[in-house]
Parts: sequence; structure tokens; C-alpha cells
Amino acid sequence: PPAKGQLKFLIVALDYFTKWIKACPLAKITAENVQRFTWKNIICRYGLPNSLIIDNGK
Repeated sequence: PPAKGQLKFLIVALDYFTKWIKACPLAKITAENVQRFTWKNIICRYGLPNSLIIDNGK
């Protein structure tokens, strides 16, 4: 069920080496939301990652 503010999706980033996790609730999944999350929570804090592994929303 949707949470407060109709947040019903969760985008999660995981560093396999350190086991660091960053998660963010979203009302809907869009390319803009994913780009904003990646830029703000990964690239601006830690630089460009060597690789990204995605599950295409599964």
C-alpha cells in the first residue's frame, strides 16, 4: 500500500564491497527521478562509479 504522500516505490543503491546502502522512497519511477537520485546520492558524494548493475525494476 502507498505510504504518506503516495510513496509506493523504493530506489536502492548498494555498494557490494562495503555493503553500504542508500534508499529513497518515490511516488513514481521516472528517468528523471532515477537520474536525480544517482546524481545526488552517488556521484556528488563518491564520484563516478566504475560500473552500475541494474535490475530494470524487478
